[in-house]
Amino acid sequence: MEKGPKIVAIVFIALGILGFLLSTGFLTNFSESALMGGAFGILSGIGGALGAFVGNPSTGKSIGLAILFSILVNVILIAFFQVIWPML
Repeated sequence: MEKGPKIVAIVFIALGILGFLLSTGFLTNFSESALMGGAFGILSGIGGALGAFVGNPSTGKSIGLAILFSILVNVILIAFFQVIWPML
């Protein structure tokens, strides 16, 4: 495995963790909305890392698919919480 996809995956995981920390005010705000925002950040980072590994072995393809998967995860989460969750 090339180093490019691994580096892209690590960057997206780090961005997800940073998103969680920023939305929770560096772990000082544990309200429901802050935790949901943090979950969006972490899940987007995981989706980006997954996309980076799918884009093997090209670094450019890894970056493109990481961004695509990250956006796709956000769209799925928004659709779930806006459409499906209220009907449960």
